[in-house]
Amino acid sequence: MKTQLRSKAIALVTTLLLIAVSSLPNLYAATTTTLLPTETFSGTFPPPGWVDNSYGGWYQSTNGNGGNNGSAVLDFWDCNTGEFTSPAVDASVYSGAGDTSFVDFDMWFEKDYYDANYGSDIVNIYAHGSSTVTLATFDSQKDFTYDNSNSYSYYYDPLTSSSYWRHYHLGIPASARSAGLTIGFDGYSVSSCGGQFAIDNVTITGTHYNHIAYSPLFINFGTFSLGSTSGARSVVISNPNPGPVSISNVALGGAQPGDYAITRTPTSIPGGTAAKPGLDSILVTFSPTAAGTRNASVSFSDNSDGPTFVSVPLSGNGVAPVITVTPSTLFAKTRTKLGSVLDQYVLIAASGAGSVVISPTTSISGDYPGEYTITKLPSSPIPNGAVDTIWVRYHPTIEGSRPAVLNIVSNASNGTQQVILKGVGILGRLVVTPSQLNFDSVNIGMTFCQNITIYNAGSDTVLLTHNYFSSADADFTLTPVTGSDSILPPGESRTARVCFTPIRNGVRQARYRITTNIPMTFDIPRRDTSSFIVNIIGEGRPFGRLAIGGSSIVDSMVVGKQICRTDTFYNTGTSDVTITSASITGADSSDYTLSGVTFPIVVAQGGQQVFSLCVTPSRRGDRTATLSITGVTNGQSIGATLPLDVFGQLACASATPSTAFTNKTCVGMMDTAFVTVSNCGDIASAYTASLPAGTMTYAIVGAATSAIVGANGTTTFPVMFMPTDRTPQDVTLTITGNNGVSQTVSLAGQGQAATVAGSGTADSTYVNSSSNVNVTIN
Repeated sequence: MKTQLRSKAIALVTTLLLIAVSSLPNLYAATTTTLLPTETFSGTFPPPGWVDNSYGGWYQSTNGNGGNNGSAVLDFWDCNTGEFTSPAVDASVYSGAGDTSFVDFDMWFEKDYYDANYGSDIVNIYAHGSSTVTLATFDSQKDFTYDNSNSYSYYYDPLTSSSYWRHYHLGIPASARSAGLTIGFDGYSVSSCGGQFAIDNVTITGTHYNHIAYSPLFINFGTFSLGSTSGARSVVISNPNPGPVSISNVALGGAQPGDYAITRTPTSIPGGTAAKPGLDSILVTFSPTAAGTRNASVSFSDNSDGPTFVSVPLSGNGVAPVITVTPSTLFAKTRTKLGSVLDQYVLIAASGAGSVVISPTTSISGDYPGEYTITKLPSSPIPNGAVDTIWVRYHPTIEGSRPAVLNIVSNASNGTQQVILKGVGILGRLVVTPSQLNFDSVNIGMTFCQNITIYNAGSDTVLLTHNYFSSADADFTLTPVTGSDSILPPGESRTARVCFTPIRNGVRQARYRITTNIPMTFDIPRRDTSSFIVNIIGEGRPFGRLAIGGSSIVDSMVVGKQICRTDTFYNTGTSDVTITSASITGADSSDYTLSGVTFPIVVAQGGQQVFSLCVTPSRRGDRTATLSITGVTNGQSIGATLPLDVFGQLACASATPSTAFTNKTCVGMMDTAFVTVSNCGDIASAYTASLPAGTMTYAIVGAATSAIVGANGTTTFPVMFMPTDRTPQDVTLTITGNNGVSQTVSLAGQGQAATVAGSGTADSTYVNSSSNVNVTIN
């Protein structure tokens, strides 16, 4: 009778669940739509429907993304920014909570000198719908795809290589998915206008999903005795879609899946409608194996759009005794030497209904179960109120912390109890590397250093009682470990430094010794492992050293004039050097020449070789080059360099006018001309004006030599002309500068005068009378 009533109750509950799920709203199958087809901006710009609010900030590129003409470029360089907005699309059908919508585009973003040094370019991507949402913000200093930060220039037309473009897939929130959805691309500069930003291949898509429904969301089986089985409970699956939905991977999981069983598994749910969905059920039973709450889950997968995986929590309660275990940790705060053993135990107390039976499957697991052994388990059930013990032995074979877990399996309602095992095995150990220190061949007089690392690989702190050279040639020096560094906790290391400076030829040796407080080993016979020796060996080798003496810089020299210096090659080493070649390189190497030595040449140790270095600056300004010499000493290549520098100076003067006294001067009168001399070169100079010897009609007024005239300066010489007759007086005025340049001025003076000559005869005239006489004057 009870069985019949239970079956009827289950049937009633199932019917009610079917009625409940049949009222779920209709959910459509998944549909993905391209709302805005791919826009490559290859036609009219802006394309139809696109709005450019930048007033010329956006334009169409020549090449675009990947060689396709017409990506859209935002001109940050000229500080032209503003929003570039897509055509409006209807995204309202994708505004459901489970639906999705995305905007995809390719982006090219340049970081140039101004971005890197004066502030970022910022680009915002907006979704304008029923509300405006910022989808992304890009910063040219972080999100650039092309780095041009070492240049003041920018790319008006983006590079077409795909490596300089990046694809973005941005989700559009439901709040922006309205009937008039648009996507806006907007930019601005933080403090200075920098490089460019470009987009291409802009696409907007939307997806509408369908769903299945299931009920209940949680099943509680109630309380059952250990060993009994409940009636079946249903997980009802509803399919309101027109086509069937496949069900797969039906499984139990969670904490205690063994206490539950699946008695019915559907493979598909038939199609239906929102008013009358297709229905089927997964049936589960409960059989507790231990007392207390027993949790699990039943899960399944389906091929709908969502949810594609469902997990329904299961819960039930079993009646059984209770076990209490103390302590919860063994071997804590203990250290056990390798080769020794340590035994500890836990107390097992029983309470509640029935007796506690410890299962022989009680075991040790975890990271190092082999370091422990269970030496005693209770041999009979433990009655209510009684106690017993479990003994565990720790026998370390490996130093360090070796955790494990004691798993106490019983029929108690509180399940398997775990006791943490925290044994620590200890052993002092020191690792010294390298075991031998080799310096190979080191040139005499040079220093080479290496480190010796002392590492505490053990589990006890180690004290370095001494570390020193037990023997050493004078070529070696040691920086030992001292002070508090002599104490090495486990896992730490110290460094001693050995330097080798050979003072003579041949093999040189030393021995570094370390002593510690490490005790003797625990094996039989016991061994002393507390001291360490590092043998050190090096070889001194003669070696020549090249140097170039003399002066490497000549302050200045007149262009086209040569100046020479004597320099010297020095060998400051301990071995002969063969100089094989010398070369002059650099931007102005053709102005320099080296002479006075023929290669190859041998320079003995401590010796020197003189050579000549000349320079003739070919043009005005700084003239630089580098003298490099190469050679061989004791089988090794060596070299030396000397920077060369001279400043070419231009000697130049200009006199005006080029001809003086072009107008005639009256005989007996004086005329003065002013000759101006301009220093058009780099070298300051005094200028001297002179006339040919014996010149009588011309004279230089005042001092014939000027003060020093700097570059771009001028000086003036007054010259006086005093003609004595009307004969042309052609003379050359010579102006000479102490910078080696001279100028001439032609003096072309000529005198002029008036002479009267007359003719005629006067007739005789009476006294006190008058008469007219005609006289001709030339």
